[in-house]
Amino acid sequence: MRLFSVAVSVSCCMAFAPMVQAGNQKLPITTIGPVASGHAGMVVSSNSDAARVGSQVLAQGGNAVDAAIAMEFALNVSEPAFSGITGGGFMLIYEAATGKVKVIDSRERAPASAFDGMFLQTETKEWPLGERKKFGIAVGVPGALAGAQEALDLFGTWSLKQTLAPAVELAEGGVIVSQLLGESIAANLALLAANPAAKAVFLPGGKALKAGDLLVQPDLAHTLRLVQKEGIEAMYGGELGEALIEEIQMMEHPSGMTIEDLVKYEVTIDKPVTGSYGDYKIASAALPSSGGLTVLQTLAILDLFDLEQYSANSVTRYHLILRALQLAFADRNAYLGDVGCDNCLDIPFEHWLDPRSEEHTSEL
Repeated sequence: MRLFSVAVSVSCCMAFAPMVQAGNQKLPITTIGPVASGHAGMVVSSNSDAARVGSQVLAQGGNAVDAAIAMEFALNVSEPAFSGITGGGFMLIYEAATGKVKVIDSRERAPASAFDGMFLQTETKEWPLGERKKFGIAVGVPGALAGAQEALDLFGTWSLKQTLAPAVELAEGGVIVSQLLGESIAANLALLAANPAAKAVFLPGGKALKAGDLLVQPDLAHTLRLVQKEGIEAMYGGELGEALIEEIQMMEHPSGMTIEDLVKYEVTIDKPVTGSYGDYKIASAALPSSGGLTVLQTLAILDLFDLEQYSANSVTRYHLILRALQLAFADRNAYLGDVGCDNCLDIPFEHWLDPRSEEHTSEL
């Protein structure tokens, strides 16, 4: 059985081919447009600037982890609404020498001030339930920088300063606004206009940047240079962390996060969750990532069907895929959450990847 790792919730990912093969068996995946291929490796990103950075790191002798971290920082520049050093994530690393998969968990953590039911207080005009995810109280202790440093320490060959360099160059020289970022700016005009720093960057001269425009971020370049100089301590106890706490306290319904929460942040190294699809063994991030179990459950259901008997544009083929996803997401929303705490949900792990255990397929 051949092992593949599936990156479900990460800022960027290093390379999975559109079709994989074990022996004579193929796993067909419908594709649109030309398919890129490679022999020694492949760099994949949602943004061309980040993909170029990853490719350059590999060309300059860096390994896959070096490239992935450099791409993460590059995405902070090219897709600032979706990736950044004040976020967090999961990184799956497959060690060819040992055949093992490790998961670096650098997701945001709840600050020490968090309490059970903090989001379930009585709804008022000033405290609407549907808006609470936008308030300061919803901000978690960021882990992205700590996770990047951990990955480089364990598996990288480049320093944190080296992997940050391409992002600094992009922030200073500017990147072309993508359609994705342009749409995000257009959808958040009021929010951006209310923040002077954000307004100066994304609404220069009062006019919103759109796809094709040049985005220059000198303040972000300064921030990244600070991390280059001081390391992750700039965030976890230093000037950058203090500035973050100050910004959060200015938000509506501010968080109780303190600099001590940042100082005490710890990355964890987790075991992956595993499942199978045909002859393939698949590894993905475990909880608190919900993506891994959801993908594995979807594939476990689909493994009961011979999808290859249907053409790529078959209605039946896509009906089965969509229904499997629907069932998996229904279980995700009902059962998944944090593990290892006093008030955590009781998650039925023993049945999770057995599609027959609850007669899931009866509704397909």
